[in-house]
Amino acid sequence: MAIQILDLDVGQVMVKNVVKVKQDIDIKQVALLLKQKGIGCVMVTDGTKPIGILTERDIIHKVVAPNVDPEKLNASDIMTRTLITITPYHAIEEAADLMKEKNIKKLPVMEDNRLVGIVTMTDLLRIMRSIEKGMLKRLMKRRM
Repeated sequence: MAIQILDLDVGQVMVKNVVKVKQDIDIKQVALLLKQKGIGCVMVTDGTKPIGILTERDIIHKVVAPNVDPEKLNASDIMTRTLITITPYHAIEEAADLMKEKNIKKLPVMEDNRLVGIVTMTDLLRIMRSIEKGMLKRLMKRRM
């Protein structure tokens, strides 16, 4: 049954409707957007080109903890500029390994220099858990 997991690629589990913001949006607006959408990050873009990622963790560490006014900082002030990305054709195990190696939880998915999605550690855990549950159900049926 492990073959099922190996057969899945990033494109099959990624979120395609990535929330994007312009680099000049203030952090308070970003925080409200994260809350409203129930998400943990946004991609910061210059036109259609992704130039950074801004996560809840960035806001906590760079704004909330140091007690900085979130209306006085823009996305470009605190975003992570070095994007670590993956293609939709990589296996989900490769995405998980890359996240572990780079100590990140969100991985933008790029194809032909275009942002086509995002995959998160939560997405990977959810899919692996769902496969595990399916395997368990099949095992239980065999034993009956």
